[in-house]
Amino acid sequence: MIKVANTAFIKPMLFIFKILPLIAILSGCETMHNYSDQALKHPAKIPNIWSAQGRLSVTTTDKVETAGFEIEFEQQNYKLKLNATLGLGQVIIESREHGLLVNSQTTNMSFDRWMMNKMGWYFPINDIDKILFQSATKISNRWDVSISSYKNINGINYPKVVRFNHLEHPIKIKLVLSNINS
Repeated sequence: MIKVANTAFIKPMLFIFKILPLIAILSGCETMHNYSDQALKHPAKIPNIWSAQGRLSVTTTDKVETAGFEIEFEQQNYKLKLNATLGLGQVIIESREHGLLVNSQTTNMSFDRWMMNKMGWYFPINDIDKILFQSATKISNRWDVSISSYKNINGINYPKVVRFNHLEHPIKIKLVLSNINS
């Protein structure tokens, strides 16, 4: 017959071993930081030419998508590359003086309309510069924007994680920026 050691000691230890993974999981959850604008150094102005790279995650009512993105801006013209996971596809959207090009084909739709029609979601591309360079979160009455962390690049604090929640459509987008060049 095997004798069991002091059960008064074993029961609390079993409880601790059961709850310890839960505590580890919960402590790993993202912590929201309260950044004050006075503590963060932003660029003096929005540059005329800039680019950014990163990953995005989009949640709508019927799907979740992830993609890599690269965006280049020159004045109000932009080029957005969306790369599917594992490089299984790419969409290149360009805004030029003569209109919107999608994979080098002209379309008469706006960016928002084309994205909603083909992808089922969009983000406020014309306000992304204000978000990245001025940490603007009040951009329109259609979007709730929050910035949960920043990345210091050459002494300037840029948003690292930006969340968009559409107020009329079930669209949630998370941008995680890996690089910003100005």
